Amino acid sequence: MNPKLLLGLALVLSGGLFGCSKADHSTSEVAAPPSPRFPKTLKSKWTLQTNAIVEIPISPSDLKLKKAIYKAQYLPTNSMDIAVVAFRNPHSGRVWVGHEMEFYTETDSKIVGGFLKSGVVRWCDGLVSKQNDLESAIGVFDKEVDGSALARSCTGHDSDLRNVLRRRFITKGSDLDSETIQSKVKSVATKNEQVQIDMENPVTHSTASVWIETKTWKPIKAIEDGQQIFPKP
Repeated sequence: MNPKLLLGLALVLSGGLFGCSKADHSTSEVAAPPSPRFPKTLKSKWTLQTNAIVEIPISPSDLKLKKAIYKAQYLPTNSMDIAVVAFRNPHSGRVWVGHEMEFYTETDSKIVGGFLKSGVVRWCDGLVSKQNDLESAIGVFDKEVDGSALARSCTGHDSDLRNVLRRRFITKGSDLDSETIQSKVKSVATKNEQVQIDMENPVTHSTASVWIETKTWKPIKAIEDGQQIFPKP
């Protein structure tokens, strides 16, 4: 038990017994109540997938990627269906079990997942760590990750590309009547602590590549249609 809590408890007891002490609320510590735990249930069984963008130096046929749908309860009367993906890199031994993402890559320390929306890349960590066996990792996920934890937005970092790409690559229309264009991620690669993401604008079919530093998750270079636009040469 926290020594400060023990001291506070002793002061309260001595004041109640002898009537000569006053509790000092300014120095008392009150532990925050634990977050409520809600269940999750397997809605569709784990099945093998072959269409995910995973940048790992192995052939797609050697990558055992599995997917399942869980019903996650996050409030007493609220629940949602969430797709969960699991796979293992046989070279590094690292495992991903977590939200289904648009793409996945591996840094020097871990596998991360990402998705691109409105010019911002959202990077997320997996929900299970320190596991080297895929089935064991899925077992840990089933046992330890409850519905409320699964339903929470994945934790990670954002990489804002809106200041390094031209506006026309991300939006169309005027400033007063603009519409976001959802670019398509074509490939992703990680090297020398930098993630390279290659994208295509589905409307104009123009292409762009962005390099993101994995230490800060900030974009450090951008090329659009073969021309470097950030930083300006």
